[in-house]
Amino acid sequence: MNCSNCGFHNPPGMRFCGNCGSPLSGSGDKKTLVLEPSLEPINEIGVLIGSDLKQRFRQAGLESAGQRRTVTVLFADLCDYTGLSGKIDDESLYEVIQRYIRMLVEKVYQFEGMVDKITGDGLMALFGAPIAYENPAERAVRAALEMQAGLEKLNQDFEDRLGEKLQMHFGLNRGSVIVGGIGSDLLIDYTAIGDSVNLARRLQENASPDTILVSESVYQTTQALFNYQELTDLDLKGYQGGKKGYQLQGVKSQPGLVRGIQGLRSPMVGRKDELDVICGALADLTQSQLGQVVTLIGEAGIGKSRLTAEFKARVNPDQFTLLEGQSLTYRKSVSYWIFLEILRDYLGVTTSTNRFVVHEKLITKVNQVLGSESTNVLPFLEKLLSLEPSDPVVARRLTYLDAEQLRQQTFIAVRNLLLAETKQRPLILIFEDLHWADEISLDLLAFLVESIEDKPVMVLGISRPTIESKFEDLLDLTRQRFQERGRIIRLQTLSDEESDELLFGLLGMPDVPEQFRSKILQRSAGIPFYIEEILRMLIDKQILVLEKGRWKLAPDEDLTLEVPDNLQDLILTRFDRLNPIQRSVLQTASVIGREFNAAILNQVMGYGEHNELKQVLFSLEEKAFINPLPEQGFGGYLFRHVLTSDAVYKTLLRRDRNRLHGIVAQTLENVYADQLESQVEVLAGHYLRSVHLDKALNYLVLAGLKSAREYANLQAKKYFEEARDLLVDVEHSAEQAMKVWTGLGDVLVFIGEYNSARECYQEAVKTGISTPEIPAELSLNVIQRKIAITYERQGDFDQALYHLSLASDALRAAGNSSPVAKAQILNAKGWIFFLRGNFDQAQDALES
Repeated sequence: MNCSNCGFHNPPGMRFCGNCGSPLSGSGDKKTLVLEPSLEPINEIGVLIGSDLKQRFRQAGLESAGQRRTVTVLFADLCDYTGLSGKIDDESLYEVIQRYIRMLVEKVYQFEGMVDKITGDGLMALFGAPIAYENPAERAVRAALEMQAGLEKLNQDFEDRLGEKLQMHFGLNRGSVIVGGIGSDLLIDYTAIGDSVNLARRLQENASPDTILVSESVYQTTQALFNYQELTDLDLKGYQGGKKGYQLQGVKSQPGLVRGIQGLRSPMVGRKDELDVICGALADLTQSQLGQVVTLIGEAGIGKSRLTAEFKARVNPDQFTLLEGQSLTYRKSVSYWIFLEILRDYLGVTTSTNRFVVHEKLITKVNQVLGSESTNVLPFLEKLLSLEPSDPVVARRLTYLDAEQLRQQTFIAVRNLLLAETKQRPLILIFEDLHWADEISLDLLAFLVESIEDKPVMVLGISRPTIESKFEDLLDLTRQRFQERGRIIRLQTLSDEESDELLFGLLGMPDVPEQFRSKILQRSAGIPFYIEEILRMLIDKQILVLEKGRWKLAPDEDLTLEVPDNLQDLILTRFDRLNPIQRSVLQTASVIGREFNAAILNQVMGYGEHNELKQVLFSLEEKAFINPLPEQGFGGYLFRHVLTSDAVYKTLLRRDRNRLHGIVAQTLENVYADQLESQVEVLAGHYLRSVHLDKALNYLVLAGLKSAREYANLQAKKYFEEARDLLVDVEHSAEQAMKVWTGLGDVLVFIGEYNSARECYQEAVKTGISTPEIPAELSLNVIQRKIAITYERQGDFDQALYHLSLASDALRAAGNSSPVAKAQILNAKGWIFFLRGNFDQAQDALES
C-alpha cells in the first residue's frame, strides 16, 4: 500500500507508514496522534520551517542556493530503536516517536537552528544557516542539552504508561555545508559536503547513551561556557587512526569570558627605505620649492596605506597644506571623483554636508585665495561640485561651451585654485587608489602634474599595479618631466625575516614555535595584512590567548593551523560568525559601497532610530570590519579593506543584490531629490544592478550625457552602450531610444569611430521616421547632419553632401523654418566645399 503522505510503498498488513509514520488509509478508525500544522510530516528531501521563524527567513531573503556556509551540525538519535519497537505496539510506538520528534524540532527552533532532515528516530539540524549568528556552536550545544531535558520530561510519562524509558545520544561538529534554496512553500533542501556531516554522524554513533559528543572545532568555540571531558583514540567509521572528541559534562557554573576580536598594533616593518624616499621628496620640496611627484605602487594589503600614514605623521601641519582624495571602485564611473574628494578636503566638508554650507565655504575660500581672479574660477568649481551658480549670467555663458572647452576650463580652475594655495605654504596632494580613478580624473592629474614643475607642490599617488594606459602615461610623464624629482616606488612583499619581525612585533612572543611560525609565514606570503588577519583568526579560535598582557599559544595546542587558503575565505569565515543583524548591516553597506553613510544605510534598512543602527555599527567597528571617518562624526564609515567589502557583497544572492540596489537607488533619489545631477552616475549603477531596469535606462542616458559634456568620452561610451543593451529587454519610448543612439553616436564621433557612429545615427533615423513628435535636438534633420559629419571626417564629401541634402529635405518636410537649423546645414556644406577647394561655393553657402 502506498502512503498518501510521502508515497512510500508499504508491505501488506501495515497500519502506519514505515517511512514517515503516517496512518495508512483503510487502517481502521483507531485514534492516532495528529501533529500540529507547524510540525506536519515532511518528505525525505525537505524540511518544514517552524512557523515562528517563517517571517524571519522571508525577511532575511537568504535563498542560499549553492553557497558554502560554516555551520554546526547536530545529530540526535534514539538508542536501541529496534529493541524498543519490539516491546510496544505500533500505535503506541507511533505516538511516542511523534511526541519525541516534535520535542526535538521545538528545541532546534528554540535556538533558531534549522532542521535539515528527520532520520526516523532522530534528526539532523544545522546552526548557522540560513540565518547566521555569532555563536552557532553554543546554540547547538544548548539545544542538545535542552533535548536531553525534554526527553527526561517525556520519559516520566512513557515509563508510567509503557514501562519503557527512552535514551538518546548526540554528535556535533562544526564545518562547511552547501545549502539549498528556500522555495515559496518554505521547504528547504540542504546538501552537506565533505567531512562536516560525516564526522558529526560518526560522533553520534560513538556516543554512549545519554551523552553528547562534540568535535575539536565545537570544543574550541564553546570551552569557555561548557565543561568537557577529552576522549582520545575514538574509533570512528571511515576515519583512519584514533580521532579526538569531547564529551559534554554540562554548563560551567562560572563561564569564561567570550572575548571579542581585539585590534593588534602592528609596527611598520620593512618599509624604512621607502619611507626615506617619500620623506626625501618632502625635504627637497622644502629646500627647492620645486614640484615633486612620488608614485607608490603595490598589491592589495601590502602596506601602502600604512606607509602613507607613517609619512603623514611626519608632515607638520603648520608648514604644509595636506589634502587627500581617494578613488573608490564604485565611484570609478563618476567623473572627477578623486578631485571632488580633494576639494571637499580643502573646504572641510563631506558628501553629506548641506550643499548651502558647501557653497558658502567654496565662495569664501575662492575669494580669499584668488581675490579678483575668483570670477574666472568660481563658476567652473560650482558646476563641478553640482552647486547652484552664484552668477546666473556667467552660468548661462557656460552653456555655450562645448564639452572639450568646458573640460579645459574646469582643469584650469582646479589647477589655479590649488596653485594659489601655495602662496601661503607648500602643498601636498595625496591621491589614493588611483587604479580605480575615473578617466577624466587621471587626465586632470596629468594636467596638474605638468603645471607644478616650478611650484612648491608634492604629489603622492598611490595605486595597485594596473595596465590602465592613462596611469602608465602618468608614470611616463613623471619620468620625463621630473627626472630625479619624480620617484616611483614599487612595494615588494616582506621577506621572511621582515615577516618574522612583524609577527614578533604583533605578538611579543620571543619563543614562537617554529612550526607555528612557518605556517603563518607560508600562509601570509609576505603581505602584512594577511599576517594581521591570520592572527585575528587564531585569536577567534582561541589558539592564541592573552595571559598577563602577553600572547601565548594555548597549552597542548595542535599546531596544524586550520586557516583558510586565502584571505577571502578568512574574511567570510569571520563574517559567518557575526549575528544576523550585523551580517545584514554589512551586506547592505557593501551594496552601497566601500564607503557608506549611516543615514543612507539607516533608511535603506528601515531602522526607526539611529541609535539602534549606531550600536550595530559600533560592534562592527570593534570587530575590525569597518572604520569610522572621524571628520564626518557619526555618519561616515569605510570598510576596513576593500577585500572585506567585496567578499561580503559576494555572499548575497543575485536576487538579493538586485533588491538592495533598488532600495539604495530609491533612497538616494529621495535624499538627493534637489541635486540629482550630482548622483546620476551612482543611480545608474545601482539601478542597472536592480530589477528597475527602466530607471537604469533613464539614468544611464543622463550619465552618458553628463560624461559627454565633461569630455569623459570613454565613460560616456560605456554608459550609452549599457543603455543600448537595455533597449532590447526594457520597454521604452521612441524618444529614449533616439537619445541612446544619438548620444552613443556623438561619443563615437569624438573618439574617431565614424563607421560605428554612423550605424548608431542610422538606427536613430529608423526610429525617428515612425515618431511624429520628437524634440528638436533629435529631429531627423539634425541626425542626417550628424551622419554627414561622419562622412566628412572620413573624406567622403559626396556622401556628406548627400546627407546634408537629406537634412534639408527633413527640415522642409517637418515644416521647420528655424533659421538656426538652416544655418547649421549651410555651415556644414560650406565647410565641405572649403575642404574640396570650392571656395566660391563655400562662400555662397556660408553667406546664405
